[in-house]
Amino acid sequence: MSAKFRNYDKSDYTASGVKTGFEYTKSDYALNKKRKQGIAYRPAVGRVIEVAHEDCLWDNPEYTHDDFAEIKGISNSIYHEQDRANQRQTRLNVPLDSNEYILKYYVSPSLEDEYIERTEQEESLARRRSLAKQALGLLSEAQLRRYLLHTAHALSTRKIAELEGVSQRTVMDSLEWAKKKVESFIESCKIDLSK
Repeated sequence: MSAKFRNYDKSDYTASGVKTGFEYTKSDYALNKKRKQGIAYRPAVGRVIEVAHEDCLWDNPEYTHDDFAEIKGISNSIYHEQDRANQRQTRLNVPLDSNEYILKYYVSPSLEDEYIERTEQEESLARRRSLAKQALGLLSEAQLRRYLLHTAHALSTRKIAELEGVSQRTVMDSLEWAKKKVESFIESCKIDLSK
């Protein structure tokens, strides 16, 4: 759109920074909404620029009043969304003397603490793997095969029975005994699996 722009620079303002009928101190949304016959915006340099309705239609004869109204509506919605985003951000701003907020959100653990935590997690995982191998080592070959098919591969007892050519009851009993052996081993070691 190559419309003539009405530029409002500092010389167009009163001492309080307000142009007659045109308030510079308001948000871009308020400025644009107030200008019924134009689109106002404030570029980074700080001047308020207005694309006047009649200038836009004069320079762009293919535009109609409805086209300009649509552009005005789009600019209003964009400015409104920006205004709402600014309000949301303002509510998030917290003074720097709010120590609780700073500690909760901005203080990160030291590299040593992160290293120690990662090392402890790796050691815990290695210990759990070792204990799992020991627990599975207590199972018979059939119990181990059925236990892994049921837990790791999520096969039903009926499917395992079909694969092995045994009754479903045999598979269920085998899994029950395997489960008891694993639970007994866990209790004897006093293992806390939640860590």
